[in-house]
Amino acid sequence: EHSLSVGLMHDSNVNAGPSSAIAQATNLSPSDAARADTAATLSAGISHTYQSPTPVKIGESAARFLWQSRANFYAKENFSEHASNLEVITLSTGPAWFVLNKWRANVNISLDHYQYGSAPLARYASILPSVTWQLGNSELTWDLLAQKREFARSGDIGKDSHYTAMGAYLGHVYHDTKIAAQAGIRVFHEAADRNYYSNDGTEFFVGASAITWENGSVYGRYVQRDTKWDALNLNVPLLTQNQKDTLKTYELGFHHDFKEATLKDWRITGSYTAYQNDSNISYYNYDRDMTSLTLSRTFD
Repeated sequence: EHSLSVGLMHDSNVNAGPSSAIAQATNLSPSDAARADTAATLSAGISHTYQSPTPVKIGESAARFLWQSRANFYAKENFSEHASNLEVITLSTGPAWFVLNKWRANVNISLDHYQYGSAPLARYASILPSVTWQLGNSELTWDLLAQKREFARSGDIGKDSHYTAMGAYLGHVYHDTKIAAQAGIRVFHEAADRNYYSNDGTEFFVGASAITWENGSVYGRYVQRDTKWDALNLNVPLLTQNQKDTLKTYELGFHHDFKEATLKDWRITGSYTAYQNDSNISYYNYDRDMTSLTLSRTFD
């Protein structure tokens, strides 16, 4: 399959956030330096799925075996703030298994290359195993992320790290699958070369979606990420205590699938996302609003 999406995005704080870790590491002060801009976005990918022609015996179950691979390119090009342009190349592959109406599992291995402005920013190598159990109209998922993060800029010396996270998520569908809800929690730890970049914390989210018109749906999501850094960065004079951040994310959006006429098989997605970072170091407090409209399609 091939996929393509193009869109427009308006960002009230293009040069900082939304990740509190990025704001802390780059010593940006969004409240003082926030700049708004509009950007064009592009995402293009190709994916391949192999499925075994015969079932695979796992315990007492006959499972299907798959191997899924994908390459994707994403770009966010600002109209004015070119120093904050972002490009991401992602390569991923890995096996998957599923038993219909019982469970599914996969192991995803990926490599991400980040370009920020006109220079390389970082490279992430990840492995993510996950298992989902189907329980009637509910699903329970467990996953574990292990990630090696390497940074390229001279100002990011000491940020190279090993990041691990583990999460559990519960979803449920209602009214003949017209309404879906999900909630989950994740714990994470990042061990960096320099301990003042090391951090740990928790992330909680809750979300819901509903089919509200023919071929269309709306969704909402709330995420709260609490992060505590292990030590003071003595290179930043304003830090007098270990930093603690709470990043709250609110998102509302809609999807609509076109089934006829010129845009047949295309999907339009609109979203509004608000970020609010509250820190015990006021320098790192910031707000950010992003509004986007995207047109996408998958080609067999």
